[in-house]
Formats: sequence, structure tokens, C-alpha cells
Amino acid sequence: MPIKNWRDVRKGAVNRGGAEVSASALLGILGMSCETCARRVQDSLIACPGVQSVDIDLPHGLVKVDYDPRRTECKKLLEAVAGADSGDEPAYYAFLL
Repeated sequence: MPIKNWRDVRKGAVNRGGAEVSASALLGILGMSCETCARRVQDSLIACPGVQSVDIDLPHGLVKVDYDPRRTECKKLLEAVAGADSGDEPAYYAFLL
């Protein structure tokens, strides 16, 4: 599902007690050029603990990830993308936007 409004990407949300309960990361992905690539990236990100949703904009090479920052961090998301391919060298490279 493409992301409709990039300005809606949240840096974090808080509950009534003031604790952060969710965060969003916007990733640029190099090497993600087809539906199969997008599925690999999505499956790898969904497998990360704490990831709640993954929205991919394939034509622009962008991914929005909603996650629980108490269970994972952005570094782990980037590593998941790099590990999405089974080859010896990563087929995909991610960077934070």
C-alpha cells in the first residue's frame, strides 16, 4: 500500500502516561526494483520484533515502518533490509530519511 502523505510520518507517539508507544521510520531503499524485491524487504522487516506495519512505495524506493521503539531500533531495521536477500552480499541498502 503506497504512503499517501509523507508529512503524516510520525517521529513517535506518546500514551497518557507520557511513555513512547510507537515510532515511524522512513527508509530509502536502493536495489528494490520489482514486486519480488519489495516482498523480500517487507517480509524481512515484518520479522523484526516490534514492527507493527510496513508500507512500501515501490516506484520511489521508500518504506515507512511503524514499530515499537521499546522492542527494536532503527539500526535493526536497516540490518533487516540488508539481510533481506539470501546472497553473499546485500542486494538492498537502506538509509534513514
